[in-house]
Amino acid sequence: MSEVQFQQIPSRADAIVRRVISTPVRSATDTWTAISALLAPDPTSLARRELNRMSGLACVAISSEAMRHDPLELQSRGLTVRIYCLHGEDAIMTPGYDLHEFAWCPTEEEWAMSIPCEASDLRWLNRELASMSPNAIFRSVGEAPRFGAPHEFETQEPKPRLRLANVLKMGAFFRP
Repeated sequence: MSEVQFQQIPSRADAIVRRVISTPVRSATDTWTAISALLAPDPTSLARRELNRMSGLACVAISSEAMRHDPLELQSRGLTVRIYCLHGEDAIMTPGYDLHEFAWCPTEEEWAMSIPCEASDLRWLNRELASMSPNAIFRSVGEAPRFGAPHEFETQEPKPRLRLANVLKMGAFFRP
Protein backbone atom coordinates (compact mmCIF):
# COMPACT_ATOMS: atom_id res chain seq x y z
CA MET A 1 0.00 0.00 0.00
CA SER A 2 1.41 3.38 -0.96
CA GLU A 3 1.72 6.24 1.47
CA VAL A 4 -0.63 9.17 0.95
CA GLN A 5 1.06 12.52 0.33
CA PHE A 6 -0.66 15.67 1.58
CA GLN A 7 0.02 19.10 0.28
CA GLN A 8 0.80 21.50 3.10
CA ILE A 9 -1.53 24.47 3.05
CA PRO A 10 -0.34 27.72 4.62
CA SER A 11 -2.12 28.58 7.86
CA ARG A 12 -4.86 31.21 7.66
CA ALA A 13 -5.43 31.42 11.41
CA ASP A 14 -4.94 35.17 11.36
CA ALA A 15 -7.94 35.75 9.07
CA ILE A 16 -11.56 36.16 10.11
CA VAL A 17 -14.04 35.47 7.32
CA ARG A 18 -17.60 36.71 6.91
CA ARG A 19 -19.98 36.12 4.02
CA VAL A 20 -22.61 38.76 3.34
CA ILE A 21 -25.79 38.01 1.42
CA SER A 22 -26.00 40.36 -1.56
CA THR A 23 -27.92 40.62 -4.84
CA PRO A 24 -30.70 39.74 -5.54
CA VAL A 25 -31.70 39.40 -1.85
CA ARG A 26 -30.08 42.71 -0.86
CA SER A 27 -29.29 45.62 -3.12
CA ALA A 28 -25.65 46.65 -3.48
CA THR A 29 -26.36 49.69 -1.27
CA ASP A 30 -27.93 47.54 1.46
CA THR A 31 -25.01 45.11 1.21
CA TRP A 32 -22.48 47.93 1.72
CA THR A 33 -24.55 49.27 4.63
CA ALA A 34 -24.39 45.83 6.27
CA ILE A 35 -20.62 45.59 5.64
CA SER A 36 -20.08 49.09 7.03
CA ALA A 37 -22.09 48.29 10.17
CA LEU A 38 -20.05 45.12 10.63
CA LEU A 39 -16.69 46.86 10.24
CA ALA A 40 -17.59 50.05 12.12
CA PRO A 41 -20.48 49.31 14.50
CA ASP A 42 -20.60 52.83 15.99
CA PRO A 43 -22.61 54.96 13.52
CA THR A 44 -20.96 58.15 14.79
CA SER A 45 -17.36 56.94 14.40
CA LEU A 46 -14.95 58.48 11.89
CA ALA A 47 -14.47 55.08 10.25
CA ARG A 48 -18.21 54.64 9.71
CA ARG A 49 -18.47 58.10 8.15
CA GLU A 50 -15.51 57.26 5.89
CA LEU A 51 -17.14 53.98 4.83
CA ASN A 52 -20.43 55.80 4.18
CA ARG A 53 -18.66 58.38 1.97
CA MET A 54 -17.27 55.64 -0.25
CA SER A 55 -20.59 53.80 -0.50
CA GLY A 56 -21.21 54.57 -4.18
CA LEU A 57 -17.77 53.34 -5.20
CA ALA A 58 -18.04 50.18 -3.12
CA CYS A 59 -21.41 49.46 -4.72
CA VAL A 60 -19.69 49.30 -8.11
CA ALA A 61 -17.52 46.43 -6.82
CA ILE A 62 -20.51 44.70 -5.21
CA SER A 63 -22.73 45.07 -8.31
CA SER A 64 -20.05 43.63 -10.57
CA GLU A 65 -19.81 40.63 -8.21
CA ALA A 66 -16.09 41.23 -7.75
CA MET A 67 -16.36 40.16 -4.11
CA ARG A 68 -17.86 36.77 -4.97
CA HIS A 69 -14.47 35.00 -5.10
CA ASP A 70 -12.05 37.78 -4.12
CA PRO A 71 -12.72 39.18 -0.67
CA LEU A 72 -12.65 42.69 0.63
CA GLU A 73 -9.73 42.58 3.07
CA LEU A 74 -9.26 44.80 6.07
CA GLN A 75 -6.11 44.71 8.20
CA SER A 76 -6.26 45.88 11.78
CA ARG A 77 -4.38 44.95 14.95
CA GLY A 78 -2.36 42.34 13.09
CA LEU A 79 -5.48 40.46 11.97
CA THR A 80 -7.09 40.28 8.57
CA VAL A 81 -10.84 40.41 8.05
CA ARG A 82 -12.04 38.91 4.76
CA ILE A 83 -15.54 39.65 3.54
CA TYR A 84 -17.08 37.81 0.60
CA CYS A 85 -20.46 38.55 -0.97
CA LEU A 86 -22.97 35.83 -1.82
CA HIS A 87 -24.73 36.55 -5.12
CA GLY A 88 -27.46 34.94 -7.18
CA GLU A 89 -28.47 31.44 -6.19
CA ASP A 90 -25.94 31.37 -3.35
CA ALA A 91 -27.65 34.40 -1.79
CA ILE A 92 -31.14 33.00 -2.32
CA MET A 93 -30.38 29.49 -1.07
CA THR A 94 -28.84 30.63 2.23
CA PRO A 95 -31.88 31.69 4.27
CA GLY A 96 -31.25 32.85 7.79
CA TYR A 97 -27.57 33.49 7.08
CA ASP A 98 -26.84 36.57 9.10
CA LEU A 99 -23.78 38.57 10.03
CA HIS A 100 -22.06 37.85 13.31
CA GLU A 101 -20.40 40.81 14.98
CA PHE A 102 -16.71 40.76 15.73
CA ALA A 103 -15.43 40.55 19.29
CA TRP A 104 -13.70 43.89 18.65
CA CYS A 105 -14.18 46.85 16.33
CA PRO A 106 -11.86 46.31 13.32
CA THR A 107 -11.77 50.03 12.53
CA GLU A 108 -11.20 51.23 16.09
CA GLU A 109 -7.45 51.73 15.64
CA GLU A 110 -5.39 52.07 12.47
CA TRP A 111 -6.79 50.03 9.63
CA ALA A 112 -6.32 49.52 5.91
CA MET A 113 -8.75 48.05 3.41
CA SER A 114 -8.32 46.49 -0.03
CA ILE A 115 -11.45 46.07 -2.19
CA PRO A 116 -11.57 43.97 -5.38
CA CYS A 117 -13.06 45.45 -8.55
CA GLU A 118 -13.08 44.82 -12.26
CA ALA A 119 -9.83 45.80 -13.97
CA SER A 120 -11.68 48.19 -16.28
CA ASP A 121 -12.94 50.16 -13.24
CA LEU A 122 -9.68 50.20 -11.26
CA ARG A 123 -8.23 53.53 -12.41
CA TRP A 124 -11.29 55.70 -11.97
CA LEU A 125 -12.36 54.02 -8.70
CA ASN A 126 -8.96 54.67 -7.11
CA ARG A 127 -8.92 58.22 -8.44
CA GLU A 128 -12.32 58.96 -6.87
CA LEU A 129 -11.53 57.05 -3.68
CA ALA A 130 -8.34 59.05 -3.06
CA SER A 131 -10.37 62.08 -1.96
CA MET A 132 -12.73 60.03 0.24
CA SER A 133 -10.59 57.57 2.15
CA PRO A 134 -6.92 57.42 3.09
CA ASN A 135 -7.44 53.89 4.45
CA ALA A 136 -8.90 52.09 1.42
CA ILE A 137 -7.73 51.08 -2.02
CA PHE A 138 -9.24 49.16 -4.93
CA ARG A 139 -7.41 46.27 -6.61
CA SER A 140 -8.17 44.18 -9.69
CA VAL A 141 -10.02 40.90 -9.29
CA GLY A 142 -7.46 38.11 -9.03
CA GLU A 143 -4.75 40.43 -7.73
CA ALA A 144 -3.30 39.85 -4.26
CA PRO A 145 -4.56 42.32 -1.67
CA ARG A 146 -2.30 45.27 -1.01
CA PHE A 147 -2.63 48.14 1.35
CA GLY A 148 -1.50 51.75 1.25
CA ALA A 149 -1.67 54.42 -1.40
CA PRO A 150 -2.57 53.31 -4.92
CA HIS A 151 0.21 53.24 -7.44
CA GLU A 152 0.54 56.39 -9.47
CA PHE A 153 -0.37 54.63 -12.71
CA GLU A 154 -3.70 53.53 -11.23
CA THR A 155 -4.96 56.99 -10.34
CA GLN A 156 -3.77 59.10 -13.24
CA GLU A 157 -5.21 59.10 -16.69
CA PRO A 158 -3.14 57.24 -19.27
CA LYS A 159 -0.84 59.33 -21.39
CA PRO A 160 -2.50 60.36 -24.63
CA ARG A 161 -1.59 58.15 -27.54
CA LEU A 162 0.20 59.75 -30.40
CA ARG A 163 -1.81 60.04 -33.54
CA LEU A 164 -0.49 58.03 -36.42
CA ALA A 165 -0.03 61.20 -38.45
CA ASN A 166 2.32 62.57 -35.76
CA VAL A 167 4.48 59.46 -35.77
CA LEU A 168 4.68 58.71 -39.48
CA LYS A 169 5.62 61.22 -42.11
CA MET A 170 2.76 60.94 -44.50
CA GLY A 171 4.88 62.18 -47.41
CA ALA A 172 7.15 59.13 -47.02
CA PHE A 173 4.36 56.86 -48.26
CA PHE A 174 3.98 58.73 -51.50
CA ARG A 175 7.61 58.63 -52.54
CA PRO A 176 8.45 56.44 -55.51
